[in-house]
Amino acid sequence: MLAALLEKKSSMARVEPEGPEAEDEFENGDLGGDASGAGGVGGGVGGGGGGERGARSGKSLFQTLSRKKSMINELGGGQVRKRLNLKINAVNAFAGKGKSVRGYHEKTKKELEDYRVNQILKKAAAKGDPSAIFNLALNEKNDQRAFKLYQQAAAAGHVKGIFNLALMYANGRGTNKSMVRALHCYQQAAAKGYSKAHYNLGLHYEKMGDDILAKNAYERAAQQGLASAEFNLGQLLVKEEADRTTERTRRDTERAIELWKSAAAKEHPGALCCIGVCYLKGTGGFHVDNDKAVTYLRQASHAGTHGGCVEALYMLGGLYAHAKGGLPRDDVRAVELWTRAAAHGHANSMNALGVMYENGRGVKKNLDKAVSLFVSASDQGHAEALKNLGVLEKEMKQKQRETALMQSSAGQG
Repeated sequence: MLAALLEKKSSMARVEPEGPEAEDEFENGDLGGDASGAGGVGGGVGGGGGGERGARSGKSLFQTLSRKKSMINELGGGQVRKRLNLKINAVNAFAGKGKSVRGYHEKTKKELEDYRVNQILKKAAAKGDPSAIFNLALNEKNDQRAFKLYQQAAAAGHVKGIFNLALMYANGRGTNKSMVRALHCYQQAAAKGYSKAHYNLGLHYEKMGDDILAKNAYERAAQQGLASAEFNLGQLLVKEEADRTTERTRRDTERAIELWKSAAAKEHPGALCCIGVCYLKGTGGFHVDNDKAVTYLRQASHAGTHGGCVEALYMLGGLYAHAKGGLPRDDVRAVELWTRAAAHGHANSMNALGVMYENGRGVKKNLDKAVSLFVSASDQGHAEALKNLGVLEKEMKQKQRETALMQSSAGQG
């Protein structure tokens, strides 16, 4: 059954809104156009060539920094001007000696651009511009000040400001942690049609056991093409099929597959893994295709920002360990994959890795390491790991008794 094959495990399960699977990355700025102001820099900057090239680089850089200086003059800031004069002189001196000036250039360029943009934003924010206030909050390193700026942007109706304010509440940054207030902000952003807010609400509703509200929230986010929502909605559809007492409907199965295909095209790790499983098992209307299965699983193992899909790592490790899916047996590779997944707390991988250490497959035999892995997996309720732990500890105690008897006999002899 498709639902059984794609049963949610640790890597695919959704977590509370402030967890790693939530949309918890702060939204970026929305300044239009080129915020850099001075444009590009002349060719040759940063080269480590001879004196002539260094001189040309210095001249180009000097002109660029001079233009930056003029812009800063227009915005004010005596200390900044003084600092720039020193930097321009230093760069000139370096370039005159034919030395590379890339480091000076890049650092100074970024400092000037940041300063200029912040000055422009402050002027616009003082006039009540929501986008300017929002972008000031993004650039603010102090959480308390950033929180207050997000409050101002949210009060002005800036949807990204509202969403980021929710994240501040959810993570307790710049204020006391409050999921109640975070959810209120998510609802406000969702009312404005913001997909990530719908998605995080879906996570909350699913955690609370309300699959209907979760499904509706995911649906709205999925309609806007949010890959995480497409994946989670597909999982809910599969879950509903498994919970039904009647025969599952083909329509929901097909919808789940289409959602996963769409999310996989956006390189969502879980969706790539699900499509890989379908090809591997020949389920969900797919024909068995080991090459495609392995391709999808490998993509899943590297996709995303959290080290890849741990479920894909686990499955690939199993294919290598048992020479399945058209792959040759490779215990070393299996250990590598399971080690990566175990580092993320994947119980199945911990148990499998424990077996490898216990038997010295693909790694030097280490019973203490095996015990540690079995304990970690069993702490998550992994029944097989608990069984393996009991058997291994019994064998280790037996060997200890035998060793003690041998040593005793040798002493008496």
